[in-house]
Amino acid sequence: MGKAQKTKIRPDRLEGEKYKIITAFREKLYLTLNRYKGKPFEVFVKIGKAGGDLALSYQVIGRLISICLRNGISVESIVKQLGGTSDRVVPTVPEAIARVLEGEETPVNK
Repeated sequence: MGKAQKTKIRPDRLEGEKYKIITAFREKLYLTLNRYKGKPFEVFVKIGKAGGDLALSYQVIGRLISICLRNGISVESIVKQLGGTSDRVVPTVPEAIARVLEGEETPVNK
């Protein structure tokens, strides 16, 4: 069995980018991608009505992606599990998250 990798501790300061994407649900997806030393470190996902099933489901997916990133799982592996990206003009929520992780979307705060 392989050696367990130590979870990266969250530093005091991260560089963040915010994204706003219209998804196939016709919902606005708000995503924050924080980086440490230029690499994705954590993801915050907001979509739908606060407290609703859709919002809670994707909030948890953001947390799981963050755990993966902090534990050495590659962005490529995460994107693959999200279903990859497509050429759709209006992406599904997982595709939109994958596009952000791959650097295919433009942040709104740039």
